[in-house]
Amino acid sequence: MDINTRMVLERGLRLFGSSRSGAEDFERTVALYVAHPEIPHYLENLVGDVVKIRSIADIHKAFELDIKRGFGKTVLDWEK
Repeated sequence: MDINTRMVLERGLRLFGSSRSGAEDFERTVALYVAHPEIPHYLENLVGDVVKIRSIADIHKAFELDIKRGFGKTVLDWEK
């Protein structure tokens, strides 16, 4: 199901959900990373941009970058 995240942000909605993964999946993933420490390095290739979030304008910037990027994830680095 597609969600228009721009509209969610504009309206100030809160979304709640759960992932399809549970504790068992997490434990197997950690074991895999321990057995193959090179895997997290390969996953870094999936990150297209890291945007520091200090304001609403930064959030808009991050989403615009994400829309323009054909591949990769945009990480929002929330500062306190």
